[in-house]
Amino acid sequence: MKVMLVEAIFPQMHGYEVVFPFGYACLGAILQREGHDVDYVFPTASNLSMRDVVNLISNADVDLIGIGGLLPHLPAVIKLVRMIKAVRQNIPIVLGGQMVTYTPELALKMTSADFGIAGEGEIALLKLVDCLEAKKDYSEILGLVFKRDRRVICNGISETMPLEQIPMPNWNDFPMDYYFFAGSRPPMLSQNTGPKKAFSWMLSRGCPMRCNFCASGSKPRYKTITQSLIELQEIVKRFDPDYITFVDNLFTPNKKYTIDLCEAFIANGFRFEFSVASRANLVDRELLRVLRRAGCRAVFYGLECANDNILRFMNKGITTEQMIKAIEMTKEADIYPMVSIMFGQPGETFDDFFNSLRIALMSINPKNPVPNIASIMPLLTFPGTDIYSYAKQHRYFASDEEYWNRYKGSHRIHYANDYTKEAIGEVWEIANTIIRWKYNQSMADNLLKSLRYRRLSYLDSQCRLPTKDREHLGKFLDRCLNMLVKQQSERGKKHASYRWRNTGARAGKRGRYSIHGLVEKA
Repeated sequence: MKVMLVEAIFPQMHGYEVVFPFGYACLGAILQREGHDVDYVFPTASNLSMRDVVNLISNADVDLIGIGGLLPHLPAVIKLVRMIKAVRQNIPIVLGGQMVTYTPELALKMTSADFGIAGEGEIALLKLVDCLEAKKDYSEILGLVFKRDRRVICNGISETMPLEQIPMPNWNDFPMDYYFFAGSRPPMLSQNTGPKKAFSWMLSRGCPMRCNFCASGSKPRYKTITQSLIELQEIVKRFDPDYITFVDNLFTPNKKYTIDLCEAFIANGFRFEFSVASRANLVDRELLRVLRRAGCRAVFYGLECANDNILRFMNKGITTEQMIKAIEMTKEADIYPMVSIMFGQPGETFDDFFNSLRIALMSINPKNPVPNIASIMPLLTFPGTDIYSYAKQHRYFASDEEYWNRYKGSHRIHYANDYTKEAIGEVWEIANTIIRWKYNQSMADNLLKSLRYRRLSYLDSQCRLPTKDREHLGKFLDRCLNMLVKQQSERGKKHASYRWRNTGARAGKRGRYSIHGLVEKA
């Protein structure tokens, strides 16, 4: 059977990192191993618009089209499927990924696709292809979603294939130069000159944790160290990468496994450097030293919030004290701590976010301030997460379809009662300005001025934000500016104290207050 796998990410779409398409590679390699023909379409790699993809499909010799993606991809998938059906109505289309796993009925109803696969697709897709080719009944395939008598039938979650049974990709099918050289750059390599071959790979699936905002919390499966070495040896022999980002949800499930794996890296003489994801409660000095000896340059920690009560609500399983200790130990080991924080959990305050931001800024090495704050963003609510269940229980929406109609543009649900969603947007902009201040020394003064003018705007009667929002934001920004002034002073500059002065202007007019002595150069 001839199968075409299409990635529903297009050049005009923003916010998506370029990483090797593991899912498509695994599915395609399994189908090819069983004698099926597979073609791939990666619009970003080939600079194809949606219309280009549809034109390609309209003339292709293909029996089944597979499209995968996350829930934010669903608008593009809806449009793409409809355009394909307009030119090749009789070709069946199967969807996969997060958008089917957690909202199967929504995915098929919204897109008019013929099938979906909930869960991992290796076994279910192969069974579907075999059934379609032999014209056999497919209705008993675990994980399959299909339509019958105008109803959507969901057969639960698919079976999982042991990771050791999944073959390596057929590398010639993929534009490898694109994934090596156009992919996301590790921050410490971005400052170097010359081409650096940076690749992404994974040695596991799933995650043992159940953070309330994440849909990756499934039973973890790790490749054996022997299998991991076989795969990495092939990658090294064929491509000799300078850097590998291991995109596993959790690279360090336990100390012994991680140390044994790192020792195997060292014994094999791998020259590539790498980055991993871990947790603040799963590292110690010994583990970090071994990681560094094996070539680790960065460890990603999801800090999220510096309030222990909020962390418990989030099911993070870590404490603020553990965060701080992990950052300090990671820097001591000469490894960059990459961190993320978010804002907008139920019950979270501006004081909480300030403390989260302050701890995140601790991760930056002042002698080499590379961008190692991986993300600062508002809380997003996705199906399959505990926060989604919380929102549904608290009647923010009654069904998946209502959720989609209300929140499909941003996936942001406003849980707070004492400030608006616009205030969260302001906090996000302030935080990102502060991050740019940390990284861009030449722009430091101008960025501080921009924060100063933003602070003045909250005192302006023309400001569209509610009074309560302006009060919260003003106090938050005051604390941020005082923190920055102190840090600027530690950079060797002299500063007067940060203070407000009434200039005597008429009440309610812009300029009534001003900031003096914020940045006084020596």
